[in-house]
Amino acid sequence: MRWSLNLKVRCAMSKVRGEKKFQVPGAKFPSEGCAKFQVPSSKFKETRNPEPGTWNCAAEPGTRNLEPRSRTSRLTLWLTIPLTMVSLFVPLGAAALTAEEVADKVQATYKGFSDLQAGFVQRATNRLSGMSQEASGRLFLKWPGKMRWEYDNPEPRLFLVDGKTLWSHSPLERQAVAQDVSGSLSTGPIGILFGVGSLRRDFRVRKILHAGTREGREHLLDLAPKGQDLSFKRVILAIDQESFLIKRLTVFDLYGNTTVVDLSELKVNGGLEDALFKFSPPPGTDLVAPPRRPVP
Repeated sequence: MRWSLNLKVRCAMSKVRGEKKFQVPGAKFPSEGCAKFQVPSSKFKETRNPEPGTWNCAAEPGTRNLEPRSRTSRLTLWLTIPLTMVSLFVPLGAAALTAEEVADKVQATYKGFSDLQAGFVQRATNRLSGMSQEASGRLFLKWPGKMRWEYDNPEPRLFLVDGKTLWSHSPLERQAVAQDVSGSLSTGPIGILFGVGSLRRDFRVRKILHAGTREGREHLLDLAPKGQDLSFKRVILAIDQESFLIKRLTVFDLYGNTTVVDLSELKVNGGLEDALFKFSPPPGTDLVAPPRRPVP
């Protein structure tokens, strides 16, 4: 039994002294068209008719069989074509994580932390005016529920949560505001950093895919709260693909204004002291009642 493998070979033929310019040792090619390359094997059935769309040319009488020189070369021939075809049809991103899988990995990562610190740059943009304000400083988090935002630019300001109370202090204005935040951290964007609550339970999770994310090193998750939270509509998280640390948060409030917070120089489990999350108003500081939440 012989198995014929028809290869589409365009041979540039030139009749010089009655010989073909392109020669394969041990094989005879037709004078024009394509060559028929035969490999003998008792393991394969004879293929008489080519598949639809295949250009098949019958060999001239006297065509010789071109034997593979070794078993290795024969295996190479059998494997090269199938493997090449498989690589062409494997879809890109087949092993990519789903939105739910990314959310689970983020939450599992942050639940393993005792504290976190990072530098931050914050940009707040007003939807109507298009004006933006930028601020920067240092962020400190300690589980469970302790937070300290130290603003250096454009002016010094402190936001501190000791677990129950949110303190806002402006040294330049000599004012401080205290507000009860017990139980509210789990439903806001800050709760995402603490890893409290459940991303999949509290938010509708969607993965953002576009040309920029295919070659990037970040997962983008779009989170919309399922409950009746009145502080924001959605938040987009940029998550490192290797560490699953949150590198950027983009928060959309009820009026379409956005606040983007970029985190850098993240350090986890550094042993932050509890004293860093305690606040007492300095002498001469006025205590101001917290502003009421606007009704949308």
